[in-house]
Amino acid sequence: MAIVQVLIFSFYFFIFSTVGSKKTCSNSFCGNNYFPITYPFKLQGQNPKDCNDYTDVRCNSQDNKTILNLPFSGDFYVQDIDYYTQKISLCDPGDCLVKRLINLNLSSSPFEAIIYEDYKFYNCPITNILYYRFKPIGCLSNSPNATVVTAIVTSEEMKLYYNCSSIFSLEIPVSWYGEYENTGILNNFKLTWNVPHCKDCDEYGPQET
Repeated sequence: MAIVQVLIFSFYFFIFSTVGSKKTCSNSFCGNNYFPITYPFKLQGQNPKDCNDYTDVRCNSQDNKTILNLPFSGDFYVQDIDYYTQKISLCDPGDCLVKRLINLNLSSSPFEAIIYEDYKFYNCPITNILYYRFKPIGCLSNSPNATVVTAIVTSEEMKLYYNCSSIFSLEIPVSWYGEYENTGILNNFKLTWNVPHCKDCDEYGPQET
């Protein structure tokens, strides 16, 4: 009986000591942003003691913006970080995301598109598309014409029904197929990341250790 009690005590001691030994990744906040900065992100200049594979973000205290730099693609504002689904929402500080997506290069970064979708860009008389499904891309439009995008409507239909001329095609990172079909390309997009789990600390959602 005494041996059994010793074994039970040893088992519970092991369980509680293991749980108690888990460390929590350090959290930081940038300005009044509601989302924390934690693994796999850290504020530039901080040196957490747990893992080494962090991605730096910067905090712009003047306008409370969190900034992520993508190598070869430059700085983006961070709108949101969802640690559970491992998605980060980014937007263009210059408010013309399309121009940034044309040269988007995700190599040398831990980020990748959720999916890609091929969108075709058209130049259309603005009076022909005002009351239809297409929303002009302001930073690429010059009155009396407007630049619109679609992944569904064919070039023949765009020419026949709206008198639009094709400009170019572009594979765009999207969260789901048809994301920009009725809204035009907004000033934000999402990426996902793929980094090893941090074994030294507790994490969010599916990365929990």
